[in-house]
Amino acid sequence: MTLTDPPPSSEKESRTYRSGIVAIVLDGKSQVLLGHSATYDSSWRKGYWEFPQGGVLPGESEEQALLRELKEEIGTDRVEILARSTSHYHYDWRKEHRGQHGQEQRYFLVRLVGAPELVPDPKEFTALRWVSWKSLRKMLRTFKAKREAYLSALAEFEEEGGRLRPEFQTEL
Repeated sequence: MTLTDPPPSSEKESRTYRSGIVAIVLDGKSQVLLGHSATYDSSWRKGYWEFPQGGVLPGESEEQALLRELKEEIGTDRVEILARSTSHYHYDWRKEHRGQHGQEQRYFLVRLVGAPELVPDPKEFTALRWVSWKSLRKMLRTFKAKREAYLSALAEFEEEGGRLRPEFQTEL
């Protein structure tokens, strides 16, 4: 079973996933924004670097959720949507939370418009960092199931060899 495959039908019917979005944010030099997670700042989880992300609220489109979450988590929604994943990627949590077993997320590749000031929400991120696409896999740190979903989704925006596809590259 891949991360995009739904669980087997008998299991699927009994599992509920939180609907969400993930933003892969590029700057004008095709560097990627990562946030140092405040959520997982416990002794064994220190050093988690993740993408901005969040849930889709009832009645909200994925694009609306994307812009809302970016504004909340990094202080700006001034982005151009370059691409969206062709499918949702899901992962399970270790324990059920609020009646849900994990997350099912759409990934968006976006580029900042202009040079907005980025201000991390301290409830989400303790710091923000720009990294090259080449070093992205080394810098992404989170729990195993979520990391696997991240890596699977990244492949949609890459060419062979793990490079960002040329149509998404910009050197301003």
